[in-house]
Amino acid sequence: ERDRVTFTATSNEIIRALPVKEGSLVSEGEVLVQLDTKNQQAVLAHAVAEQAKAGAYLLKLTNGERP
Repeated sequence: ERDRVTFTATSNEIIRALPVKEGSLVSEGEVLVQLDTKNQQAVLAHAVAEQAKAGAYLLKLTNGERP
């Protein structure tokens, strides 16, 4: 059992909440940091839209243009 653990962020987002105070005991699975996900949600929405656009273009190429 460790009494201190250091970790680094895997994304560069704004911190929305720190529900655990420094020095507190924590349990496995406990949320330590809550990040703002607005930027990631916007990137995901853009990717979904691009995928739909590509799918429509593929369908057009597969079926040919219809009058």
